[in-house]
Amino acid sequence: MGTMAIKEAFDWVIKDPKSVRASSTVIRISDDMASHKFELERGHSASSVECYMKQHGVLEQPAYLELSKHVEKAWKDINQDLVLFQCFSHRLPILHERQISCTKVARIYSRMLK
Repeated sequence: MGTMAIKEAFDWVIKDPKSVRASSTVIRISDDMASHKFELERGHSASSVECYMKQHGVLEQPAYLELSKHVEKAWKDINQDLVLFQCFSHRLPILHERQISCTKVARIYSRMLK
């Protein structure tokens, strides 16, 4: 990352911006939805899908639909932060672009697991 490791970059990440939390949400829920059935076969049940089903007393398909809405909202948060980021920060655009790229790659990888 070379010159990316500047104090401003660390300060930005430490503040736990909405887009970083949203990226985590996209990655976690997408991975859980993609590997849910495989993990059940292995005896693992602690996934977003299983937790949602138990917490809300719903079957698998409604849980997938609702979790997909959470992923969609997280992408909206990422995009909103990106717009604000581009308007107010001239020094960190590459950092934000890399964060989004990592989220996209993780999402594509999760889709490939299905």
